[in-house]
Amino acid sequence: MGNNHFTGNIPTDIGKLSKLGRLGLQNIQLSGSIPSSLGNLKMLTILLLQGNNLEGSIPSSLGECHRLLLLNLLQNNLGGAIPQQIIALPSLSVSLDLSRNHFVGPFPLEDGNLKNLSELDVSNNVLSGELSGSFGNCVSLEVLHLQGNLFKGQIPSSFISLERIQDFDISRNNLIDLLKATDGFASAYLIGDGSFGSVYKGVLLDDDREQIVAVKVLNMLRRGASKSFIAKSLYPIRR
Repeated sequence: MGNNHFTGNIPTDIGKLSKLGRLGLQNIQLSGSIPSSLGNLKMLTILLLQGNNLEGSIPSSLGECHRLLLLNLLQNNLGGAIPQQIIALPSLSVSLDLSRNHFVGPFPLEDGNLKNLSELDVSNNVLSGELSGSFGNCVSLEVLHLQGNLFKGQIPSSFISLERIQDFDISRNNLIDLLKATDGFASAYLIGDGSFGSVYKGVLLDDDREQIVAVKVLNMLRRGASKSFIAKSLYPIRR
């Protein structure tokens, strides 16, 4: 049903479709809230609600969808805190996209959460607080977008454990570690210079332990630089 011109709310009776495995209601100008009855869809593996005008919060009952592989709520008017019940779903393995909404508060990541997830995008919200060191346990992540929020403090050195990461963006936050780690990108820390940008050596601290990393700073004037930066913005240097 996605990409059509239906309007109105998602009916609560949709929770009676107990054998439903995929629900696509994307880009059809839906409004109102996400009904908590969706938590009754125990067979649901894919839920696509992006590109609508949905409001309110994410119902914690979605945490009862224990077969859910992919959840996309991109570009709605949703807000409030992100329910920990969603982040704790071990079945999430393909993608969790909550970007371009109005979610607030910390990202509720705990040890063991999202360890099977390939893509996480919570960019362009109003999330705040410090980044959890538990991100280092999300070892299946290939895409991680955290940009455009109010995260602050240190970048946990556990991020170095994300060996599968290919697309990584933490820009437009209040994180200052990269500036400190490279002494404001001083020339003394420069270890490489290319057509798309420069590479600096930096030192991140976590519990008084040093982790030497390379930080690639892109040249925004060059076509293709953004992709290069995201893929290689932070990676370890072997001693």
